[in-house]
Amino acid sequence: MPLQDLMLPEIFQGKNATPPYFEGWYFRLQNGMSSISLIPGICLEPRPHAYIQYLNAERKHSAYWEYPIGDFHFDPNHFEIFIGKNIFSAEYIHLDTSLLFGEVFFRERVPFSSHRLNTGMMGPFAFLPFMQCNHGVVTIHSKLNGSLTDESGTADFTGGIGYIEKDWGKAFPQPYLWTQAHFADSTFMLCLARVPTPVGSITGILSFLYTKGQRYLFATYTGARLSSICRTEDGALHLDICTPHHRLFVRLRARGGLSLRAPGTHGMDRAIYEDPNAAITVRLATLCGRTICQGHSTHAGAEVVGDILSLKQ
Repeated sequence: MPLQDLMLPEIFQGKNATPPYFEGWYFRLQNGMSSISLIPGICLEPRPHAYIQYLNAERKHSAYWEYPIGDFHFDPNHFEIFIGKNIFSAEYIHLDTSLLFGEVFFRERVPFSSHRLNTGMMGPFAFLPFMQCNHGVVTIHSKLNGSLTDESGTADFTGGIGYIEKDWGKAFPQPYLWTQAHFADSTFMLCLARVPTPVGSITGILSFLYTKGQRYLFATYTGARLSSICRTEDGALHLDICTPHHRLFVRLRARGGLSLRAPGTHGMDRAIYEDPNAAITVRLATLCGRTICQGHSTHAGAEVVGDILSLKQ
């Protein structure tokens, strides 16, 4: 993969990819009780195609719309992709399908990095050719302006909050946990997964907490470690993640959710479930126990796939 592409992880990375390969971007739009997620992407195995996945939390509805691979186009220098008449970028989305249409603009965007050239969330792991799945964050937080209409009516997102991330590679890991939430003036994301390597698997951590204009990063390559993980009788997961300077405490309660297709080694053949209304509590503290930030949300997005407790280090 060209170095310039690695340093712009938000753009399309699969120009020279061979099967199995997938690449998808995740847009989350929230305004009060309205929450919609859109996942445009491509899959090259077993039958190359483009797709748009649609999740409507209020309607408890999800859909997978397939397009010919020839309907997928991209800007090679800037994050902007086209699937049929639909456009997705860091600045706006334009939907024009028979079942969903409208435009939403992203204002006052907070990118993951202020530097144009960077490897994003993957850090030095972006240069490892054996990675099964790569993860990137495009926009931590943005203010929304616009609306989307489906057969049930129009959802106005003006004044709401937007978030954009992406994944690309051969397949999703197994097991894994993913969650993302906004609370007060903060944004949080956590990925926890079993990562295959040439010398065995490891527990991989990618997480950030953005609060009061400062970003705290927790990743395997920064020394982050999963100190403990357990599930209580009420079904909630409790995680304690340590770094050389901070501790991150997470309580997550996710219940099933909406059906999604996820990439396996034979295409988009894995059925997973995303809860768009998971309950989460996050506390960031110093090693001495002083709380830096604490937040709670009942509208977190969450996916818990496989035996997540087996990831305990």
